[in-house]
Amino acid sequence: DENYFQSLSKFSTYIEKNKTTKFKALKKMYDCSNIKNYECVYVFDDDCILEKGNFKILENLMLNHNLSLVSPSQSSKGKISHKVMLNHNGNHKFRYVNFVEMNFPVFSRKALEKYMSVYDGELSGWGNDWWYLNILEANNKKCCAVTDKVVVTNPTEKNKDKSCNIENIAPLQKRIQEWEKIKTKYNLLTWENKTIEFV
Repeated sequence: DENYFQSLSKFSTYIEKNKTTKFKALKKMYDCSNIKNYECVYVFDDDCILEKGNFKILENLMLNHNLSLVSPSQSSKGKISHKVMLNHNGNHKFRYVNFVEMNFPVFSRKALEKYMSVYDGELSGWGNDWWYLNILEANNKKCCAVTDKVVVTNPTEKNKDKSCNIENIAPLQKRIQEWEKIKTKYNLLTWENKTIEFV
């Protein structure tokens, strides 16, 4: 939408309008903007609904605990694809996890550099999370976290704007085929996702 684009432009140092998927857009921005200079990079879906907390908590956790990747937890009111992302009540600050879904990740500069150095811009969506988690060795290191102090709702398919659906750009079957090809090419692994420790 041109009006929305113009309104966002007023608050942006770099902005681009394109019909592509999130990680393909990220790759392009990474290669041609000053995104490399930021300590933390939010790579959120455009339909994120903040339910609780403040997004500043995410970058504070990342910088204070030397994390590669951090994400808000997700509310049961929305779509939950991976149980590890579901909000847990408690007094803890965050959870070390071995999986952070691609919906709402925040990357540290070093983590994003690692991923962008191997990501070729071909994978549309499905499997991007597994690819960056392999690169970060998330199943062997305490480098990824989910905080339950920040909760977002990931809208269900019936509540999403149909004009912004990824299916319009890359159908599910195509995305899965792309991932299977990349998975084989780079010998990427998948594993049972879980919380490793409450902090």
